[in-house]
Amino acid sequence: MREACTAAGRDPSALRVTAGVNVVPGVPAGPPDPRRPVLSGTPADLAAGFAGYRDLGADHLVCDLNPHHAAAQRALAEALRRYRSEPDSTEEGPVR
Repeated sequence: MREACTAAGRDPSALRVTAGVNVVPGVPAGPPDPRRPVLSGTPADLAAGFAGYRDLGADHLVCDLNPHHAAAQRALAEALRRYRSEPDSTEEGPVR
């Protein structure tokens, strides 16, 4: 996308990138499959997945929590706390 903007004479930094991902707390993390974006595992696994999207250039991540119950919500909240407490490895960190 950024290369297409540059080729068209548009400033790619003027765009914000949003990605959508399914989040399944508690299920062991499996190998990444770009055809089916799923983050799974422990809160630490989820936080690492969020950081991976950030490092790829995503500014915003829309999470589809499944299952959507109290335990999954707590796991997602813990994953977000971990993600936000870690240093941002990008030069100009995306909006959190």
